[in-house]
Amino acid sequence: MLACLATFAVLNITAPDEDFIAEDGADIMRKALAFEELQVDAEVKKKHAPGTTLKNIMDFKAFCMGAYVTTREVMKKYPKKGPASAVLDFVAQIGQSGHWEGNGDAKLPANIVGEYVKIMSAMKKMNYKGVNAYIFDRMDDAILRGAGAIKFERSLNSYASSPWGDAVTVGPLVKLDKKAMGLTEDPAFDEELAQSIADFDVNRAHVESKCSGADVLASAMFYQNKGKGHYSSFLNREINKVYNKMMREFHIVANYSLHAQVQEFEQVYRTTRKAVFAQIFKPTNAGYIAAMKKREALAWAPPTLAVLKARAKAHAKKWLKHYRAKLPKHGSGHTAALVKKMVDAQTGAKIFMKTGVLSNAQSTMRPKIIIKGSARTIKGKIRAVPGAGLSSAQHFASRKGLGKLISVELKGTGHDHTWFCQKVSVRVGPKEIVFLSAGKDTADGFWLNGTQTVTLKPSKKLKRAAVKLPATACIGFKSTSGCNATGLREPDDDKSCKATVEGAFSGYCSCGSGIVSRVDCGHAPFTCEELCEAV
Repeated sequence: MLACLATFAVLNITAPDEDFIAEDGADIMRKALAFEELQVDAEVKKKHAPGTTLKNIMDFKAFCMGAYVTTREVMKKYPKKGPASAVLDFVAQIGQSGHWEGNGDAKLPANIVGEYVKIMSAMKKMNYKGVNAYIFDRMDDAILRGAGAIKFERSLNSYASSPWGDAVTVGPLVKLDKKAMGLTEDPAFDEELAQSIADFDVNRAHVESKCSGADVLASAMFYQNKGKGHYSSFLNREINKVYNKMMREFHIVANYSLHAQVQEFEQVYRTTRKAVFAQIFKPTNAGYIAAMKKREALAWAPPTLAVLKARAKAHAKKWLKHYRAKLPKHGSGHTAALVKKMVDAQTGAKIFMKTGVLSNAQSTMRPKIIIKGSARTIKGKIRAVPGAGLSSAQHFASRKGLGKLISVELKGTGHDHTWFCQKVSVRVGPKEIVFLSAGKDTADGFWLNGTQTVTLKPSKKLKRAAVKLPATACIGFKSTSGCNATGLREPDDDKSCKATVEGAFSGYCSCGSGIVSRVDCGHAPFTCEELCEAV
């Protein structure tokens, strides 16, 4: 009955005496659910594998990124203080960083675990009683110590509706899990927030590329095991050590100075009680001299930030090595997989890809890849190409080094699939990134059509071009076909920064900040130099 009551609230169905229940019935509700929660906790702890917390947060983050725009629209339907509004607000806040709206690269936070804890803490403070508190307690427990907050419907017959009423998404789908919220029925907005697993996988790959650092892994373990307090990064720990030592040194110097001032004051006061100025000046001067003398004797100065970062990096590396030693050789937990990935990165190859923003640039294809080195070759498959305008990375493990990179081959896997790749680069082991080109006419990207094979080779020209430019720097006008700003590229009609672009040309300006001013035919004349400076 109580679970149904929570469901009514999330579904925006007003139950009798709802305000009384929300304010005065919270304790009764928790007591009534105490035995049930003990059973649930026992099952959760029994099933919980090492590293599940990080996997759950990554899954939830990817889902929220994909649902962000829809969530903002659906929120208009619900009262601001209701349970449905609170859950939707939570999803929107988690998905805000990293979501894609077609206007640039999506930016993810450095530590998604820290972001989750910060936002969840704020939501719990705002929703500290009644049904809202019940829902967030359950969600937090499901993500930190349970099976997560989302579910996968693998059936091809699954479907979800759009809040705008103009489209239907047909399965397989990813949805919020009602059990994670402690509900017995799906909330009304669940269908509208649902998304295809293909779209979810693109965001999931983008999120996972940000989660290979020791701080992300360590913070996930911290919250999985403790669940309270605040995680301190490896760098913050080093800063705190220096700060504590500075405070100890400060107190030593301060006490030494104070002792000298007291002695000098007693001496002056015994000599003449009326010399008020001397009673102030002489002890102060004696304290200063004593402080400087003691400070020089201590012979310690705080290290630079660069030194602290190096120390933090060394401690993080040591922590990873220690943690990996405790894992089973064939660990099945997500944590074990991540640690293995970090270790393998020293000898394998990591591919960085970016999809362009031309019409139909994105794709659901999973190209095969062959990475050829002077010592050996790695074969594999891209798990998911990034969405339009997005970047992603994928690591391909190898127990031994590849040697010098010779080429990378991409082979399409579907006759009716196309993908426009704007750029590809690869990092072999821990070395610098190598920029790849499909030929002299493909500097701005290339198409991979059907079962076509494209061979990419290292390009010194692209490496020089990859040097970071100021945002206002101008590269030039890039022409497209068919009077369409997102049409196929026509390099023969490209123009220099100072050249006037007449209305007969479609395309865009390439600046240090990226693509600026996409135009179809029929626009007023302009120069890219002027537009880049106006960024």
